[in-house]
Amino acid sequence: MILTLYPDMFNCSFSDSILKRAQENGLIEIRTKNIRDFAEGKRRNVDDTPFGGGAGMLMSPKPLHGAISWAKEQNPNSKVIYLSAQGKRFDQEKALKIAREQKDLILVTGHFEGIDERIVDSMVDEEISIGDFVLTGGEIPAMCIIDSVSRLLPNVINEKSTEQESYSEELFFQREYPQYTRPADFMGQKIPEVLLCGDHQKIEDWRMSHIKGLSQAEKRVFNWRLSNFPKKGRKVELRIFHRSDIDHWLKYLNDEEVCRFLTISPPFTHEIEEEFYLSSIKDLNIIPLSILDKKNSVPIGTLSLEITKTNPHCARLGICIFNKDYWNNGYGTDALKTAIDFVFNDADLKRVELMVFEDNKKAKHVYEKVGFKEVGLANKKTLKNGKFINTYIMELIKDE
Repeated sequence: MILTLYPDMFNCSFSDSILKRAQENGLIEIRTKNIRDFAEGKRRNVDDTPFGGGAGMLMSPKPLHGAISWAKEQNPNSKVIYLSAQGKRFDQEKALKIAREQKDLILVTGHFEGIDERIVDSMVDEEISIGDFVLTGGEIPAMCIIDSVSRLLPNVINEKSTEQESYSEELFFQREYPQYTRPADFMGQKIPEVLLCGDHQKIEDWRMSHIKGLSQAEKRVFNWRLSNFPKKGRKVELRIFHRSDIDHWLKYLNDEEVCRFLTISPPFTHEIEEEFYLSSIKDLNIIPLSILDKKNSVPIGTLSLEITKTNPHCARLGICIFNKDYWNNGYGTDALKTAIDFVFNDADLKRVELMVFEDNKKAKHVYEKVGFKEVGLANKKTLKNGKFINTYIMELIKDE
């Protein structure tokens, strides 16, 4: 449901192409309601001057209250979104989240200098902005959100079309590679020959190496993620984070014993862990890995490899086995050995470093067991539970 002062603006936007078919097939429903229908008086005014003075007008609270209340009566479980320059930036991640929720939306389009803040405080679930610029109204942002979310809903378009496109999870939320179609030679401009070779793997490799907007260092990590994982050890398998891992993390991470040696403290929520997942996947200085039990593919921990910008031949390692059933059974050791094999043999890096709390004697012993050596002590380096604690610095060099 779109609440707007200009419903006619939407007549053409959704009456053609994919969104028209989606509506005809009952996959989505787009309705508008004029906010002015809830205004009073002969002129049905919906705006007034702001308290405290200043240029411009504000949308009055009463018509908006009436419009939103009416829309909520139609579907009480709807989510109310106000399109606002002050809102959180809309992006593909947000579009995916809204599409997965599959909740009906009430989109409130503002005008003038905005709307009375009391409506935002009492009736709006979320404020969204489509960018750091100002428009004359919220209608165009509403169109953008409807279009981007609708195409992600089941059966609206071929699902394969959304798997490997700009900002898709499969491409780690990066931009897409260049695309070409017939003719192969257009006005003297020829397409890359590899696209004509018929070797699907070579074509895929070329595409992945030509993701737009990445530095050479980021391309290197991007290709490692795609080409070298999953990687199997004797007991474990390392693979790139999946969104489904979040539920496994939350089963264990609020256990005080599990998070005792983490640098951050509980409570951990789904929202916090989803933010961690997204930031890890998008950061192409990091290889974020889930540790799986090789026998049943169940996530039992996480391992990260950060390729430092200051030293591209070095990886900084962090590991946590959060499922206590796997403690003291060699799974952490095998995960470390598997990661080290990738670092030194697959990635051909020269050094791995890590940090471990001074009182985490058991972990330090495991690191020494696989070859790490203590090279320093960072005095009062890390803040944990309100106290600065000492941290050992350990490293493993390839030639050694």
